[in-house]
Amino acid sequence: PNDTLNSDEYKVGPTLDIKPLSWLLFRASYLHSWRDDPGYKEDDNRKKFYLAKRDEDKASLFADVSPWETLGFHAGFEFISDNYPTIDIGVKNAQNYSPSVGVFYTPLEWIKLFADYNFDWFSWNQDYDTDRHYRGEDRVHTFSVGSEMDLIKDVLGFRIQYGFSQGLS
Repeated sequence: PNDTLNSDEYKVGPTLDIKPLSWLLFRASYLHSWRDDPGYKEDDNRKKFYLAKRDEDKASLFADVSPWETLGFHAGFEFISDNYPTIDIGVKNAQNYSPSVGVFYTPLEWIKLFADYNFDWFSWNQDYDTDRHYRGEDRVHTFSVGSEMDLIKDVLGFRIQYGFSQGLS
């Protein structure tokens, strides 16, 4: 009964790809989004800040290096900043950055092996009332390994992956 029924969100931003060599790709992107919510009632939804009006900025960098057909590396970085301008009580703003690296190896035409590592860092500021202000921080390390196989070329594929995450708050 206290959930928001209607919300509008708009996003705009450029992506730039630079490919100076056939085996090298650089990508940079920026995205700005704003969400308006005329039906949001803070008193009813103090813990549901994700429904409130929000302005978000997101910047990303990515690189893919594949000097051989059988071996490739990739790395990325993403930064997100959220601001909740109409909230008096609850999460006021939050930031997240996330660097990642990975490798893939294709020993045979029909099988690809991969490994990835990602680090996420979250930080937020929150007010419970006019006298209590809190800051929080989370860190998450994620590792994954797996393989992709073409069981029937271009018809049937199979992917198996194992991931492990450790979160600290």
